[in-house]
Amino acid sequence: MRLHFSQAASLLFFITAIAGQSACTPVDSDDVKTSGMRAAFTVEAHGDGQSYLEAELTLGNSSFTNPLELVNGDVLLATANGETKLMREDKELLGDITYKSDFPIDTENTEFKIALDRPDGKNAPNSSVTLPAPVTITSPATGATFRRDDILTLSWTPASNNMTELRIGHVSSRCTDALGEMIITSTKVNDALLSSDPGNLERRASIFLPPFTQQDLQASCVVDIEVRRRRIGTVDPNIGEGGYFYADWYDWVQVTILP
Repeated sequence: MRLHFSQAASLLFFITAIAGQSACTPVDSDDVKTSGMRAAFTVEAHGDGQSYLEAELTLGNSSFTNPLELVNGDVLLATANGETKLMREDKELLGDITYKSDFPIDTENTEFKIALDRPDGKNAPNSSVTLPAPVTITSPATGATFRRDDILTLSWTPASNNMTELRIGHVSSRCTDALGEMIITSTKVNDALLSSDPGNLERRASIFLPPFTQQDLQASCVVDIEVRRRRIGTVDPNIGEGGYFYADWYDWVQVTILP
């Protein structure tokens, strides 16, 4: 198999990302005051009747490279629709630590709370967010094929004025050259933030291609295009280094983009 520049660049990016992630150094939570913590809390829904919560606490000055492992009675509790659950730990190979939970509800405006409960430190019970309106992509159809210069009309329902952010982009792509050889795979690029939520967007199909294929005019790509509504919540002020808590509702469609 020939090694394309895009392959080499992707491999270099992957190796660099792995090297960067390997720098994660977990810290026991009982060594850190609540005022020295930073929060990364999220909720996601995508139409299966469930909402999925993830939470990460880190040292406030570490840019998320020092995740906190909850020990000695420190816990995160998730609450929605009158039900409270202990969030379960998910420890990744490279040291990242997240806490997860899910609830069988995905109704718009459902409130989700995440509370940090500590037996020997200041609690932080009041981080919260509400779920935005659902979104369903109506066009293009799954499996549709476009040329790079075609106008791709992306439509979704319902259009909404009750939202904070609308993000459109592609979440993954798999590209091959003229001989059918794989030249690149990628995730999460071309994420566009829109100031309104009109229910449709018209763009050249090429805008949804990963950057490395912009120069490879013979590349064909299978692309997952995503529409994501986001509502911003609040982090309990006792978590002294701040952070974020947002809730997303998203849908996606897979299309093929040809030269």
